[in-house]
Amino acid sequence: MEGVVTCERCAERSEFVVPVEEIMNAARPAPDARVHLHEQGRTFTFRLPRMSDIEAASGLTNFDDIRQVIMKRCALDSDHPPAALADRLGARFEALDPAANIVLTTTCSGCGAPIIAAVDIATFVARDLDRIVERLLRDIDAIASAYGWSEAAIADLPPRRRRRYVAMIAEARHQAQPLLTRRRS
Repeated sequence: MEGVVTCERCAERSEFVVPVEEIMNAARPAPDARVHLHEQGRTFTFRLPRMSDIEAASGLTNFDDIRQVIMKRCALDSDHPPAALADRLGARFEALDPAANIVLTTTCSGCGAPIIAAVDIATFVARDLDRIVERLLRDIDAIASAYGWSEAAIADLPPRRRRRYVAMIAEARHQAQPLLTRRRS
């Protein structure tokens, strides 16, 4: 995977390679991993965040509000864990799941300054899924327009066969293009 980061010094956009293999080989936390933190004479227990916890906070713009929502959702024994736990909890979550917060250092291709790039794996995955869905929709549109088949029938085709149909349609349209241009003249 490749990422892009903008240099704060010169505003140049630089590409960098995300070390996917290293991330995939990083130690994974146990599914039932718990974090226990002591505050105000009490012990608070938290589970690791899930995508649903992150999604629940996605509409918020204030960083402290986001942390508080996620912290409340992950708290197992309290509806109101103290906000003072947030930094320690974040550090413990990162220690349990090092692949959850990927930070790389690269060099600006414009000015040579060092750049620290945070890699949001969820964004990379979501972007790739968006591309796959967009391609499928374009394939469905092309095949349905050419053959009148249903969306379900086209979606059920194996990807290789579906791409072959799209290539055949594109080739037929390309061959017909000079004829259409001559007729209009």
